[in-house]
Amino acid sequence: MLKRTVAIFLVMIMLITSSGCSYEVISRKFIRKKKKKGVTEIYHTGGYKKQPNATLYKNYYLYWKAWEDDLVNYLGQFGHTKMRNNLKLRRSSKEAISNLKLMQSYLIQEKAEELTPYIKELEKTAALFEEQDLSDAVATKVKYDIEKHKRTVQRQFDYSSAKKYILPDEKPKDLEEDEAQ
Repeated sequence: MLKRTVAIFLVMIMLITSSGCSYEVISRKFIRKKKKKGVTEIYHTGGYKKQPNATLYKNYYLYWKAWEDDLVNYLGQFGHTKMRNNLKLRRSSKEAISNLKLMQSYLIQEKAEELTPYIKELEKTAALFEEQDLSDAVATKVKYDIEKHKRTVQRQFDYSSAKKYILPDEKPKDLEEDEAQ
C-alpha cells in the first residue's frame, strides 16, 4: 500500500514538472504579490495667481448658460411626468442662480442692480421645483418662462455687452508699493 502511494505521488510530480507547471507558475497564481508604493504626490506651494475679472465673468456666464440650457432641455421632455427627476431640476436651478450671483459680483454697482430682478425671477422658479412635482402643463409654462428669462439675460449680460461694466482688476499690494516709491 505504501509503495503504491509513493508511486502515485512520484507519477504526479513527474506529470506536473513535464507539463510545464513549475514553481514560478504556481507561485504567480497562488501567492500574493507585494503592493508597490505609488508615486508620491508633489504639492506646489507657490503663490496663487488670480485670473482677471473679465475671464472669471466669462466663465460664470458660460456656466449659467449651460445650467439654464439643462433646465430647458430637461423640462422639454413632455409626457414623462413620472420619470422627471426633481432633484436634477433643483440642482440645475440652484447652480444657475449661484452663477448669476457670481456674475453679479464682478459687475459695477449699477449694472449689478439690473441683474437682481432676474435672479429673483429664477429663485421663484426654483421654489416651484422645491414645492411640488410639476404636471406637464406647468412644466411647459415653466420651460417657456425659463427660455424667456435666458434670452433677456443673454441680451443684456453677455460678455460683449457687459465688458465695459466689469470691475477692473486689482493690483497686488506688492506692485502698489513699488509704484508708490
